[in-house]
Amino acid sequence: MNEIISLLVGFVPQTTNEQKNQLHSKVGARLVSRFDAINVEVVEVLKIVFQNVLNVYQSSHHVAFVEENTTYSISFQPNDPYYEQPKRVLYDGPQSQWGLKRVNPEAAWELARKIDRKVTIAILDTGIDPNHPDLSSKIVKPVNFTTKDRNDFKDENGHGTHVAGIAAAVTNNKRGVAGISYNSAKIMPVKVAGPNGGKAKWLIAGILYAVLNGAKVINISIGGPPFSLAFQRAIDYAWLKGVVIVAAAGNGGKNKVEYPAGYNFVLAVSATNKANDLAEFSNWGMNIGISAPGTSILSTTPTYSTPHKMRSYDALQGTSQATPFVSGLAALLFAIYPDLSNAEVIQLIQRAADPIDEKSKQWNNFYGYGLLNASNAVNRRTGKTIRRTTRRGSSRRSTSGRHTPDKGAKIRKGSFYGQIVDQLGNPIANAIVSARISGKIVSTYKTKTNVHLENNSLGTDGMFRLHNLLPGRFSIFVELPGQPALKWGTSSIIGGADTLLRLVCKT
Repeated sequence: MNEIISLLVGFVPQTTNEQKNQLHSKVGARLVSRFDAINVEVVEVLKIVFQNVLNVYQSSHHVAFVEENTTYSISFQPNDPYYEQPKRVLYDGPQSQWGLKRVNPEAAWELARKIDRKVTIAILDTGIDPNHPDLSSKIVKPVNFTTKDRNDFKDENGHGTHVAGIAAAVTNNKRGVAGISYNSAKIMPVKVAGPNGGKAKWLIAGILYAVLNGAKVINISIGGPPFSLAFQRAIDYAWLKGVVIVAAAGNGGKNKVEYPAGYNFVLAVSATNKANDLAEFSNWGMNIGISAPGTSILSTTPTYSTPHKMRSYDALQGTSQATPFVSGLAALLFAIYPDLSNAEVIQLIQRAADPIDEKSKQWNNFYGYGLLNASNAVNRRTGKTIRRTTRRGSSRRSTSGRHTPDKGAKIRKGSFYGQIVDQLGNPIANAIVSARISGKIVSTYKTKTNVHLENNSLGTDGMFRLHNLLPGRFSIFVELPGQPALKWGTSSIIGGADTLLRLVCKT
């Protein structure tokens, strides 16, 4: 039996449906679905003719890119050895929601209690238990993209239910657990992953559905290694619609953030442990924007049996669990301050974080701008710091876990963070971006060439970070391969946060 390969074909602007259909017909591809908002189509071809099909698509002037419809895995770290014995969680007693307490929600909740506005968080995951007493009253516009039954969003894994509870479980109801967003958020279950993970086309469909149906925040606790142009297009589309996208860094314990956390306009989250140190499983790298607790996190689980989980409530760990703390806070901020833009919400979250270094207040590739602090963000304060001491023989930092006043600390530094692309949105490799003041280069970055792409080759995602710059206005220059450096424009650094950029350049 001939194996079928699913492809994502991205077309250049102004390509007509007739031209697209003629090209599909020429290579014998079957059209499966269209994402008109981002000019991407999903097709299926026989594996035996895959290389020929790829060559024809790539040689067409109508096609910007073609890539395989990759599978993304759930960003979940099994709690070995205790994951197999989940009842051990019951012995933790009052420590059961230590992660929520650590991100300082109480003052934020005091303000949240006074508002009636609701903001929708789309949980792109394995689905949600539709009857969980801590979640069911919050569910709106559920959908399933993993099968033909769009109405079957039931969570057979338990991962999506757990993530949803961290972000938005019903709070102050004398039942189960509290969610960080208090009762200011609705939950949109968007099932994009099954037992074997989630296809790229499901996640793309999920993002577009969430935007179309009014979600202001998208939580993606799912990830994989390859960069997808189609996926980045979907992220760009959501960003332009004012949506905050938050994603898990991944659980490989390595200096490489997974996608979609690695895409432009996504707030990537690393995980911390009870000592406020980087969790041993958490990925890190230049894409990290914020950190949140991710070990032994108690939350909702399905009220029916799922693999390796207690019914109704259990503790799990992973960057999956850190991520909904951030997305839940983003929803809370939108509810309290509806006039904020998505960029302002992200900057507010970052500026309010408890910094890693109480003296320099700078970005770090383990923790981004520091540990999430909900009440500081809601009250628009810059927050207190975590006192840290250098660990012998290690470049990482440990902590006493105590919070100390921010007296005499140096001014917070910020970063330019973003992507360099050509006019069709394709990332540019070996491009040098620099920030300058009065003609003097103060920071520079060269885009990578060793990024894994959807077509199983190496290339670039075009991402860059010019980090730890003092607040002020800078000239941004881009030097493309074989060309002189040219001024792209000017932009400002905001202390303690990222300034998100997309540098479109003529090649």
